[in-house]
Amino acid sequence: MEKTAVVVIIRNEYGEYLGISSKEKGLGFPGGKVEKNETIEEAAIREVKEETNLDLNNKFLVHIGVNKCGEYNVHLMLYCVPSKAKPFPSKEGIPRYYPLIKFITDSPYKDWNVWALKKLELLKLFLKEQRMF
Repeated sequence: MEKTAVVVIIRNEYGEYLGISSKEKGLGFPGGKVEKNETIEEAAIREVKEETNLDLNNKFLVHIGVNKCGEYNVHLMLYCVPSKAKPFPSKEGIPRYYPLIKFITDSPYKDWNVWALKKLELLKLFLKEQRMF
């Protein structure tokens, strides 16, 4: 049986992106495993709340794609409203906003993050073409 996880990209009003830093896992976007009988959106909201103490509204979550990472199918979600809220540390690590480059240079998930950021750039191009961005 394939396992499912979710990762959420959240940008603040200054163009920085929310990451979780811990000694065990290094730097990554918020996210985690999808529990039994839970939708991808529900998992995204729950994981962000657990890891950062931020509350998300599911009407602003957009599914961007899915990529294999080890034994998991990891769904990439984008939170489409710039966040003004301040995240708070949790047992998962210390959340804070970083420039995008940190997710490539300082993360153990470099390959997956590069894939995610390419998907994000393609979405931005599409929205610009549609005059929605």
